[in-house]
Amino acid sequence: MKKAIDLAEHEREVEEDIETMRAAVKKAQADCLAHGVPICYMIDGVMHYELPSGEITRECPWPDVAPKTTEG
Repeated sequence: MKKAIDLAEHEREVEEDIETMRAAVKKAQADCLAHGVPICYMIDGVMHYELPSGEITRECPWPDVAPKTTEG
């Protein structure tokens, strides 16, 4: 027999999981910046990079591996 789902309990568990995930992302971001690794974000289809200095730029910090654009 299936156990009845307590919607309020389920929502609480989902919120708890979301908070755990958010904390993990913030920790990973802080660890990257602390080790000198830029963080990449895509906003409206445009890549943005947060540098360890705190600067936000669209210029790829790894020019050797940046995708090449084609014209025409």
